[in-house]
Amino acid sequence: MSFTPEIDDYAAQAAEKAAEALPSGDFPPVPKGPYQVVILENRGVEELTKDTSKANYGKKVVNLHVQVVPDSPTAAGRHYFVRVPLFSRFAPNPNAKNEEAKTIGAPARMFFNFFQNVMGVPLEHILAKKPLPSEVAGKRMTLILGAPKAPDQHNALGSNEIDGVDAPYDTFEKTPVLLPGATVAAWLTPEGGLSPNWTPPAAGGVVPGIGGGVPNVPGAGVPGIGAGVPAIGGGVPTMQPAAGIPAMAGAAPTGHTAAPPAGYAAGGAFPGQVVPQEPQAPGAPLAQPTQVQVPSTVPSAWAGPAAAGAAQAAVNPGQGY
Repeated sequence: MSFTPEIDDYAAQAAEKAAEALPSGDFPPVPKGPYQVVILENRGVEELTKDTSKANYGKKVVNLHVQVVPDSPTAAGRHYFVRVPLFSRFAPNPNAKNEEAKTIGAPARMFFNFFQNVMGVPLEHILAKKPLPSEVAGKRMTLILGAPKAPDQHNALGSNEIDGVDAPYDTFEKTPVLLPGATVAAWLTPEGGLSPNWTPPAAGGVVPGIGGGVPNVPGAGVPGIGAGVPAIGGGVPTMQPAAGIPAMAGAAPTGHTAAPPAGYAAGGAFPGQVVPQEPQAPGAPLAQPTQVQVPSTVPSAWAGPAAAGAAQAAVNPGQGY
């Protein structure tokens, strides 16, 4: 017996491109990452979708029952059901952001990874549309699990999506390992039960998966992400103006002399003074304006020359957020 896959004309491109994630089993999630599994059985070929209105209706997948190897440091003995595409490309999706997925359809990377990397079928054999091996029981492979998903009506403790498959590893170097006392996700206890402190997200919210393990914080709930941005301190704090800088009088328009502040002699130089310019003949180049006289330090309260040696006004740092 063998599989007869559907191979499109762009299959060579599809061999290196995207994959579709499919849901895993109905048990507590584990940290995201690669796990070493053994294929227990080929459960047969089935429809990718039974909805006749879907673009991918008619495409086939093979359902594989796999188990995490018993010596795995994490999730040992766990069972998963992996639906491997028996086609090289998904149907075109007019709403896709990627131009390839929109026009000719996204590549089914899991198809190529399974038959090339796990089953050892040469790409030339696949592209030639030859039958593919279906005797898969006993084969070892890498199962790549996605980030944990929050509990829903189908999975009381949450779940993992299957991000892909690949060739097996000889060691467990890349297998995720939880720290002592850590949890797989915020809604679970370290023992794997549902935390009594967890609050389901608001309608429309999605709880991001935390695959590396998050220490259990008593009393901490998981806010709904997507149900609105929680107010932090009642909103964005108002920026406070820096205190201690006295208002500086603006320069007078050219051709006028500002009245000197108290304490300055009439006709003398003072801060903010603009020296009038002499009239110029029509067509003559404009003369450079005389530099406005500005003190290097700010005299306290503009008290006049008597306060020139006074300390510079203090400046407070601005308020950030």
